Amino acid sequence: MSCSLKLFLTLLLLFTGGIAAIPIHYQGEMDNTTWKTELKFDRCEIYTEIPDWGFKVSFIAESGQSLQLLIYSRIHSAAAIKESFAEVINAPWYELQASPQEQIMADSIGENSINFRQGVETIFQHMLAGSWLQFYSMSNTEVMYIVSLPTTSWQKETVSFNQCANQLPVINYEEINQLSFNYIENQYKLNKTQTKDLVKLSDYINKDQSVVKILIDGHSDKYGNSSQNLRLSKFRADEIAQTLINNSVNMDLIEIRGHGGRYPIASNDSAEGREKNRRVSIRLVKANAKTNNLN
Repeated sequence: MSCSLKLFLTLLLLFTGGIAAIPIHYQGEMDNTTWKTELKFDRCEIYTEIPDWGFKVSFIAESGQSLQLLIYSRIHSAAAIKESFAEVINAPWYELQASPQEQIMADSIGENSINFRQGVETIFQHMLAGSWLQFYSMSNTEVMYIVSLPTTSWQKETVSFNQCANQLPVINYEEINQLSFNYIENQYKLNKTQTKDLVKLSDYINKDQSVVKILIDGHSDKYGNSSQNLRLSKFRADEIAQTLINNSVNMDLIEIRGHGGRYPIASNDSAEGREKNRRVSIRLVKANAKTNNLN
């Protein structure tokens, strides 16, 4: 028995008040454990399925997110899982060698899924080096499920998965639509941080073929001349648009609007509020999506 399994059994005895769990072990066959991929510009997945058990085990890389391990299972409908952890083990031909001491606990357990986020990259790298994946799940009915999955047939799929993951945008759609560029008084030029954010944004736009419009809305606070504020808000939007164009974004997608101080999001009575109002917001419109109100 491995040290990690001994540790898990000890924890289970604590969780179950000293009542030994009933183990059910699935050992994946080397020739029949097939790994597949689903690859998109913002999401890369490598997975294997165990139809008889209703399992799907996936490693998922997404834009702006750390690598995650996600396990879907029909077991949850019969007996909810209350504890789970995963580890890497040696392939059988290396069983006499010391195995990597890498175990990770589930970050969340849902009705039909177990999600791991912390430490998944390390587990994945050990698997790329030849280790196998094994995970343990304890049900509310005191049944312990142990699943061991070989990696002997996944080399070809990991190449395409890693290529996909290495090309992911570093920012995702949700983060983009929360971007806001703020300015000091009477300023419209971008600082270094803002320029870097626009490079990330450009990379995303150039990879997402579903983007049909980029709305760039410039704003000012309400202090000063309204005509000057209108021009200033337009300058701010123009500067951002030009930076996107300089980073190969199609200019035909861009719609620029300057609003002056007509749409404040905070009180102009305080310096903090005025700073929030001096802004440019960017929203991406995708095919078949409706635009929202101004930000």
